[in-house]
Amino acid sequence: MVIIMWIIVIILLLYIIIPKLNRYLYLRKNPRIKASILAEKLYNSLYFEEKERSENFKDYVFNTDNINLQFAIVLYRVEDKAIEVIDMLKDMNGEYLIQLLELEPNPYGKVIEYPENILIKAKLSMVEYTPQLILAKWLEDNFGRKEAAKYAYDLITNYPY
Repeated sequence: MVIIMWIIVIILLLYIIIPKLNRYLYLRKNPRIKASILAEKLYNSLYFEEKERSENFKDYVFNTDNINLQFAIVLYRVEDKAIEVIDMLKDMNGEYLIQLLELEPNPYGKVIEYPENILIKAKLSMVEYTPQLILAKWLEDNFGRKEAAKYAYDLITNYPY
């Protein structure tokens, strides 16, 4: 009876631990996904700080540019570099993502069939200045163009989000 209970306890522990271990190993292998998850949490906290500020102060206007600037400063840890990146991305918008995919057409190392190249370019060119652009640039600067291109491709296909 005791042996059966121990077996059940071990099975339950494995049932709890294995998915967490699998997720940990998956995130460790994919820096863009881990960065995306953490960046989303960071951006949400900055968003709600800005929203609270705009509600508490009468003359203060809610501004997403302030959020994006704070987001970039936290990612880059240097204000001058963050401002430089923001200025570049404001000018390029979605063209930056198009450029990434043109420079790295097969980011996953296998031939990717883009269903309609024109549709993808149109979709990406409509992307405005957003935190996803800042994160893509940060990924390029820290993990290389290939990881940033994978992130851009993931944005189009909503994979694995």
